[in-house]
Amino acid sequence: MRSLKIVQFFLIMSLFACQAPVRPVDQPAYFKDPKEALAHIAKSLGRQITFVGSPSIKSVPVDEFFNESSAEVAVSGKVFQQQLTTMLGQEAKDINFSVLSKKNIATAQWIVLSSYSPIKDKVAEQPGIWIRLKTVVADVVTGKQLAASESYLQSSQFQGDPTKFFKESPMFLTDKRHKDRIEVMNGKAQPLKEKLTVQASFADAVALYDEGKFVEAEEGFREVLKLTPEHQGALSGIYQSLWQQGKKIPAESAFGKFLAVGFDEGNISIKILFKVNGTDFVDAGDLPLQYKLWTKSIGQTMVAKSKCLDVTGHASKSGSSEYNDRLSLQRATKVVATIQNFSPVTAGKLKANGKGFQETIVGTGSNDATDAIDRRVEFIVKTCN
Repeated sequence: MRSLKIVQFFLIMSLFACQAPVRPVDQPAYFKDPKEALAHIAKSLGRQITFVGSPSIKSVPVDEFFNESSAEVAVSGKVFQQQLTTMLGQEAKDINFSVLSKKNIATAQWIVLSSYSPIKDKVAEQPGIWIRLKTVVADVVTGKQLAASESYLQSSQFQGDPTKFFKESPMFLTDKRHKDRIEVMNGKAQPLKEKLTVQASFADAVALYDEGKFVEAEEGFREVLKLTPEHQGALSGIYQSLWQQGKKIPAESAFGKFLAVGFDEGNISIKILFKVNGTDFVDAGDLPLQYKLWTKSIGQTMVAKSKCLDVTGHASKSGSSEYNDRLSLQRATKVVATIQNFSPVTAGKLKANGKGFQETIVGTGSNDATDAIDRRVEFIVKTCN
């Protein structure tokens, strides 16, 4: 009987030994120092990678931290990309982590994707306002998530202003490519190879724009369109590059093409932003001139495509709900009036709505650049009755 029990014991132990080890996943932690927040992510991913193994191609690209809500890249998101790349190399020394480029994505088997998002009320377990940093390692071909980690950073330590290109973009670039990245971040596999090849070319053109090399940037964005003819980011980039070169007429034509793609997709998130507590448009730099071009083009495209629009105003989360309901409707009404002023034929084809702060994206109520997206209008393309 004793020998039988010994045999049974070793049989049970051998079964456990045959099971694959469980990948460790750390619980998110809260930090006041950006480097500590990134180090937490890097160490967690390093531990998980030891259970997954390593790719046969040792070069692994690292993409920028992008805003989950708006697809923008903030100043900190760009800096954190560089810092995390270095830290991952220290944690997994047999892998060569490097910033995403056209060269390294060509043969890559893995990709590191990262996002950031402000935490809304009652979500964080710690008092204060926090930015969630989330990073995953995924298979480039299948989009299967191989490792994941996140940490929370005190918002005062996160520079949330968008980089030059995204700050000056007329639209939040939340197209299908952005949504596919979000799905991979959330654990739903999506093939990534083709999208990342395009993303690398797009990132190169954006870098040229941020450096003020607008002629070269325009060429780069046109190269992206050769890969994907309706890439909204590249269409926006061509408009922005032409505008910066002072080529106003070609820029207006480029904006029309950019807008037409949005109409065809049924949703155009033009960044017509408002001053805090008012219906006056943000008037920094030459934005008033651009806003005129944008609203004029919206009316022209409505007519050309025989479409109607629902225009919905939004407000940031400060002040009473009643006040913000009125304010958001007033903002939508102003945009409708501006479009009709340029294109009187659109009268009756535009409907103004106000959502107050019911659908804030950031929701912090900080009333600064980080929640500017909450003071916006949205356009939903409709078939006219």
